[in-house]
Formats: sequence, structure tokens, C-alpha cells
Amino acid sequence: MSAEGSKAIAGRWFTEFWGPRYNPDVIDELAAPDIRFEYSMHAPCRGRDQVRAFAASIRAAFPDLGFAGTARTGQRWTAAGR
Repeated sequence: MSAEGSKAIAGRWFTEFWGPRYNPDVIDELAAPDIRFEYSMHAPCRGRDQVRAFAASIRAAFPDLGFAGTARTGQRWTAAGR
């Protein structure tokens, strides 16, 4: 995959899966079935269903969650609520 293609997927990950247009089903399109998602405050999630459940719990706790990131393929992000 090209760098531009990777950037497009990363952009969709943050706008469609984690962003204000939260769409939990887009993970089926963007992530491998055996995705491993690591967040420093929790144990790693494995597989789309665990990541989707984790995202749902975070979204429930922080319904106005938003992200600011970079245009790089490797993502470093910050999150803030209002």
C-alpha cells in the first residue's frame, strides 16, 4: 500500500471510528480481523469485536470525544472532551 493510501486509512480511522461521526461498523472495512489495539491505560484488545467494544465504552464515558493528529501514517494523537 502506498503512503497516501495508509494516510487515508489512518484519517478514516480517526474521523469515522473515533471521531464525532462515530461509526463502529467501519472497523470491518479498515482493520484486519486480528487487529491488536494497545492503549496505555488498559490491556491490549485483540480482534475487531474487542476493539469495537472498547471504543463503545470510551464513547459512553466521553460522548464528545474528539481527536487532533498529524498527517503521518504512524499516528500519535491527543484527545479532549468539552
